[in-house]
Amino acid sequence: MNNALTYVIGQIGSDVFLFFRHWYYDAFFAFFRAGRFVARSVERRVAFVVTLRHFFQPLYQDYSFIGYLFGPAFRLMRLVVGAAVYAVVLPPVLAVGAAWALIPVAILVKIIFP
Repeated sequence: MNNALTYVIGQIGSDVFLFFRHWYYDAFFAFFRAGRFVARSVERRVAFVVTLRHFFQPLYQDYSFIGYLFGPAFRLMRLVVGAAVYAVVLPPVLAVGAAWALIPVAILVKIIFP
């Protein structure tokens, strides 16, 4: 009887541990990969990093005075738009990850305080 009870308690403890390992550890990396995928997809569209890297270079290799004058102005506009797109797209990804992490806590609170 004692061995059976020890076995059942050990299995329950193991299952609880594996649940939390899967829910938090494995899901963290899944959300990280999904967030990185979203960021890369946005980056392919807005080219924020490339625009920032070439900020003071003229557009389309126009090395005249006009090219040097308008290049940074147009790149600045593109950086502002890219930052706005990032500000709209990335918070929902972070919110979904935070909500996922809080689901077990909310369930436990609901169980303890009905």
